[in-house]
Amino acid sequence: MLFSSKKAMSPLIATVLLIAFAVALGAMIMNWSADAVVDNSVDLATACASVKIQNNGNICYADGKLTFNVKNVGKARINAVRIKSSSEIGDLELAVKDSSMINGEALERSIPFIYSGGGIELDFLPLVNYDGDLVECEGFSQTSLATC
Repeated sequence: MLFSSKKAMSPLIATVLLIAFAVALGAMIMNWSADAVVDNSVDLATACASVKIQNNGNICYADGKLTFNVKNVGKARINAVRIKSSSEIGDLELAVKDSSMINGEALERSIPFIYSGGGIELDFLPLVNYDGDLVECEGFSQTSLATC
């Protein structure tokens, strides 16, 4: 036997090498996945950069209905509009049905709404289609309601 005088690697050194390999591989995967997430957020920011919604008239409340007129003044299509309400009695989120708007199009609606008076903040948020999901972009806020 020619190789009988050679000894194998010690189990301690083998364990240290396996752990070092696993840590290095894990660090490479974490670095790669972090880059992928950053790239997606940049794409989302680009998608929302061409979206803009503005108040196109009075936002008012009467007889249990919120009446508003908003306009798409951006360059991209808005797939839907969401309204978030914050007041003393609590928070509410409403999705406005059939609220898709192309560039330059206005949307006027009267929707059921409970308003007890006092301080309120309404956020009108445009939603765009991004990777098959509706994603919120920056909109505008209304902090007072007139009577219609």
